[in-house]
Amino acid sequence: MIIGIVGQVSQVRDSQIPRPSDCGNGKTNLMVSMAYHQFRTRGRKVITNFHTKYPGSDNWNCTWSEFMTAQEIFEHFLDPEYDDALVCISELSGILHSAARSSKTIQWVDNNLNQRRKAGHDLIWDAQRWMSNDKILRDKTDYIYVPVKFHCVYDIRTQNWIPTTQCPKDICDEKHLILVWQDFPAPDPEDALTPIKILHAWEIGELYDTKERITDQTLHAPA
Repeated sequence: MIIGIVGQVSQVRDSQIPRPSDCGNGKTNLMVSMAYHQFRTRGRKVITNFHTKYPGSDNWNCTWSEFMTAQEIFEHFLDPEYDDALVCISELSGILHSAARSSKTIQWVDNNLNQRRKAGHDLIWDAQRWMSNDKILRDKTDYIYVPVKFHCVYDIRTQNWIPTTQCPKDICDEKHLILVWQDFPAPDPEDALTPIKILHAWEIGELYDTKERITDQTLHAPA
């Protein structure tokens, strides 16, 4: 399975989902939430191109995922030791898009994405805009999720955090909920406006470096 998490929705239901801000809308937050759940409930090996840690810990060397650059992931994730791994690549559009200039590299990436199913891999990627991704990735993506960041308040009566207004800022000191909509496959019409998941952003933020910049270079096929 390949899951795409985007900050700007596809053309399918553009008017039915609250339009996310241009950046900082919870894409990696959602990816980390999904990956950590797989690690915690299944003991699944997780590979990420960003650094993670256990909640409440400052030890970045003892963690729940294995760090690799995107180049290293594509070179090694078909190795037998990574069978059944969950692969998470942030900002994949920029890493992969420029690679399209090389037909050899695109063929290499395409082959790896096809072969990963036989190895039992799942891939979660995030990018700001759906259409900025290369066609080979768009064609192979099974699910598209759209996270939107909201300010929230605590409701004493229900003892729950509830969303209030959508947050337009990349960096904001308030507490946030991440409301997640499924863009593809399109849900039933009666469910189209209902988020499929609500995340406490501050809790998931304890699991990774929220300020880390992704510095991966463009992918290239091995010589």
